[in-house]
Amino acid sequence: MTNHSDTPTEVEQLRQELKASRATLAIYERMLQESSGRFHRLFETMAEGVVYQDTDGYVTLANPRAEEILGLTLDEMRGRTSSDPRWRAIREDGSPFPGEEHPAMLALRTGKPVNNVVIGVYDPRAQMTRWLNVNAVPLFAGGQAPSQAYATFRDITREKNDELLSQKRLELMEYTLSHSYPELIRKSIECLADISYSPIGFFHKVTNKGQSVRLMACTGEAFCKSCTIPSEDISPGYPLQKAGILADAARLCKPLLYNDSPNAPDRKGLSPGHPSLNREMILPILRGGQVVALAGVANKPETYSEADLHLAARFADFLWDILERKQSEDALRESEEKHRRLADALKTAQQELLDLNRTLEQRIQQRAAQVQDLYDNAPCGYHSLDVDGNYVMVNQTEANWLGYTREELLDRPFASLLSPQSLAVFERNFSDFKKYGYIKDLEFDLLRRDGSILPTLFSATAIYDSERRYVMSRSTLFDNSQRKRAEDALRESEAQNRLLFEEAPDAILLIEPSGALARSNRAYETLTGIPGAEMSGKTALELGIISPEVEETLRQRVLHALQTQENFIRAEYDIRHRDGSLRQVESRIFILYIQGQPKVLVTTRDISLHKQTQEILRRANEEMERALRVKDEFLASVSHELRTPLTGILGLSEVLLRDTYGDLSEKQRTALQNIEKSGKQLQQLITDILDLSKLEAGRFDLRPEPCSVAEVCQESLKAITPLAQGKRQTLQFSPPPGKLLLSADRRRLKQMLVHLLSNAVKFTPQGGQLGMDVEWIPAENLVIITVWDKGKGIAPENLPRLFKPFVQLDSSLARQHGGAGLGLALVKKMAELHGGSVRVQSAPGEGSQFSILLPCPKDG
Repeated sequence: MTNHSDTPTEVEQLRQELKASRATLAIYERMLQESSGRFHRLFETMAEGVVYQDTDGYVTLANPRAEEILGLTLDEMRGRTSSDPRWRAIREDGSPFPGEEHPAMLALRTGKPVNNVVIGVYDPRAQMTRWLNVNAVPLFAGGQAPSQAYATFRDITREKNDELLSQKRLELMEYTLSHSYPELIRKSIECLADISYSPIGFFHKVTNKGQSVRLMACTGEAFCKSCTIPSEDISPGYPLQKAGILADAARLCKPLLYNDSPNAPDRKGLSPGHPSLNREMILPILRGGQVVALAGVANKPETYSEADLHLAARFADFLWDILERKQSEDALRESEEKHRRLADALKTAQQELLDLNRTLEQRIQQRAAQVQDLYDNAPCGYHSLDVDGNYVMVNQTEANWLGYTREELLDRPFASLLSPQSLAVFERNFSDFKKYGYIKDLEFDLLRRDGSILPTLFSATAIYDSERRYVMSRSTLFDNSQRKRAEDALRESEAQNRLLFEEAPDAILLIEPSGALARSNRAYETLTGIPGAEMSGKTALELGIISPEVEETLRQRVLHALQTQENFIRAEYDIRHRDGSLRQVESRIFILYIQGQPKVLVTTRDISLHKQTQEILRRANEEMERALRVKDEFLASVSHELRTPLTGILGLSEVLLRDTYGDLSEKQRTALQNIEKSGKQLQQLITDILDLSKLEAGRFDLRPEPCSVAEVCQESLKAITPLAQGKRQTLQFSPPPGKLLLSADRRRLKQMLVHLLSNAVKFTPQGGQLGMDVEWIPAENLVIITVWDKGKGIAPENLPRLFKPFVQLDSSLARQHGGAGLGLALVKKMAELHGGSVRVQSAPGEGSQFSILLPCPKDG
């Protein structure tokens, strides 16, 4: 039974708890509102951009910083996913950034945070690519899959630009260590183009006191093809007032940016073939308040921004410093090369600069020692003379030349070492030297201790005190012995040349560019009958030596030779002797330079007799060729005429041997067999003669076809097998690898092999060995078929006669074995018709090897 007396109390207690709960709830709601407000203020004022994306990747919310960084309002971002191409997202290397790899999309797909991803995104408001460092976090609404994700990002464009600028600066500094100044200029402008993402870059130096510009380097293939980069030593450049917007940048002394370059106010016209320039940035480089250079980039795919201009200007300023430093270094290196004799001293000086721990006194001592060493061991003599002409200083080189010690020379009169002739020259010039202060290239003969003469070349400068009183000299001596010998040799050479010119068997002329004869030798006077004194200063045409036609032809050929820088011409023409006779001559005309002036040297030879001899030989050759044609025609005709009765003889022999006209006795059968055998030999001989005649007359036709090398070889071996068996000889065959095909006339190839095999059987003794080997050389597209024997062999002196028709090396062998000496001649000519050749190797007592070399395709 319920106790109703407790109910009001419980209700009241519940009412109190409810009231307390409502108060607590109100507190929580107020806290939530305050938290929401703080979150909203934080969201709105964050230094980083924040973007929320739903489960499908669509943007749902973005804070003001995100709108500022991305250059879009929230309304413009809504409805976009990370895959939207309008972001124009790129990686750090410039390649497209796939939308599905965006950190927010990865967080939605994997349910895991993604941190520190660098993405480049196009800002349409600033018309530039901004670099962002992006972090993404998935958000869950009670399920296992994320319901949305938010990405936070900060603008790292400045850091990226600074990093890129530092990277390019370092790259350029490293490049300068191993490349020339022109290469460095081009590399610098390439780096400038890379920094601004531009396909075209260019660099001009301002020259001629700011009045001209000279293009020094450019990038972009089409741009470089249309622009000529001059070398440093030609033309002052292009007038600045005609340089359009380049002139504007130089005049205003500030960088200029044109995103509509064709419509720029001061744009000048472009040269034919010059690629169009849509956008440009011009960057003047100033030093000492003056524009010293103009760098620029053009045709960036996107609009240039002020940030691009600022970054490029910073790099351009650094670029000039690097170039100036490189130019200074190059100048220093050139200076070092010009003063090789001071290389050791300069190297020591450089080492002293690096070694900061050395004291100044040590440096001075070392430098003094080096200078003294350079003075003492210089390749020339050094000395100083006092007011009386006595030695006060002398280096070791000069002392060694003269054969004295340094101590023996000090205080000694310089005049005591001079030859009598040189002493007079010294006394005549020393007083003037003290007065005027210099002497240059006087020739003195000095007397060595051993009495020999030392020819020298002497130069000196005077040292004066503050009142211009002579104190001493600084003098240099150069050993002039070699020059003296060279001058003597030159004089001898000139004398020999004069003798050779005058006494040469060929007629020689030296002609001025005007055509006037400057010099002639005796042979030319003999050839023309005109004394040299009459020729001098006149042309060959004026003297009547050559006709106007010949003179014009030779003049044109000499002019052509001068234009094409040829120095040799050969010509045949007629010249007229003073007695009126014509002589056919051959001249060699040389273009040479004497003291920088062109001259023409002509050597001429009378070839009248030679030409007559040539004509006689030509007629004899024509007669010989006619006789050979008659011989070939005769052989062909006789061969055909002999075949007719021979065919009858062989036919009747065959019929009789078959007992068609009755039985034959053994003697009759033997006689008929001999007749048939002789007839077949005669038939083969006639066939060979006819083939050789066709070959000689050029009427031999081949019918090439693909044929198996192995099959042709086996057929050839089968044809001579009975002959080899009759002599109990052993036949060997090494076939080719695989199925080797050859493009050849099958019948003629077999004919060549049968000829070689028949010879091998013929000259191999009873019971001997012979054979055939086939070798394929794919690398050379060559097939070599070799027929070998172990016969008597051939002496080396007989090898050159092997392939001549109707030649037997040994008349006794010819009687013993038969044959007319046509087989090898036919083999050689048929092989050559196939594009091949024949090779023979033999030695007495060792047998012979005859090889046919034929071309074969790689897939044969």
